[in-house]
Amino acid sequence: MGETFGAGSSSGTLTGDTTHAETMLMVTDDGSGDTSTSTSSSGSTGLSDSSTTAADDQGSSLLLYTRELESGAWSSVDLDDVWTGASAPPTDGILGAVSLTHFNRFIVFSDDGYTYQKMEGAWIEPVLTDDLFPVIGTRGIEAVSHRASHFDPLGETLVIRAGAHDILYQIYENGNVDFVQDLQLMDDLGGGPLQATWQLAWAFTRTNLAEPGEDWVQLYELYTNNVSYSFYSKNGSGVWLSLPPLNNEFFTMGTLGEPNPLQAVATWYDDDTRRLNVIAP
Repeated sequence: MGETFGAGSSSGTLTGDTTHAETMLMVTDDGSGDTSTSTSSSGSTGLSDSSTTAADDQGSSLLLYTRELESGAWSSVDLDDVWTGASAPPTDGILGAVSLTHFNRFIVFSDDGYTYQKMEGAWIEPVLTDDLFPVIGTRGIEAVSHRASHFDPLGETLVIRAGAHDILYQIYENGNVDFVQDLQLMDDLGGGPLQATWQLAWAFTRTNLAEPGEDWVQLYELYTNNVSYSFYSKNGSGVWLSLPPLNNEFFTMGTLGEPNPLQAVATWYDDDTRRLNVIAP
């Protein structure tokens, strides 16, 4: 498997108001590597207000936000307009989503009990999550992230947070999935998150395969204790860093069209396009 940087081990090492309207060209990317363009009116000058961005009563109130990391610009589109087709996932009840790095696969976990996958630009028939990813059982999925290896381009490690556990699977280009490990998490009392106590709201990783140092992969996780939020990052050496949830390199409050990360239901980063994707009201 090569590197086995785990999402949750405490040891760190594992095998506004609308002020104006602006029409802008948006590049939409659902994580599968395929892009399309559309135009949309955006009047937000800060964190999104769900009352002004909600879809009609027949559709989802969620948007897919995309940030180009190089320019810092945000764009958004109704999720209903992106996830379409008979095999596409429902646009509510989203538990987590991840875009793999070594091969073109986008995976969505839904509370309807199914896992949805987009391969080479097309949604394939969904499968029961219990069949594809055993061991999760009745534990609810909180978030999903992945690890791309320097040494094995044919497989990636998928990390599913379920309760106070990180459940690791190896997923391959041909669609096969192998269970790897079920990790009981502990609270990190040395400056990291309280993983066994707090709930994980969302997670994503950013990978730099060209530079295999300690920062070859960076994990970002937002936690909630039902009162407040805590944002943490961890590098490939397992070193935790506490970040301000609303003032960091991804979410800066006040950026045109930016979503509220505290309301996001799923996030993923696309290593190929260098885009952060957020599903939120």
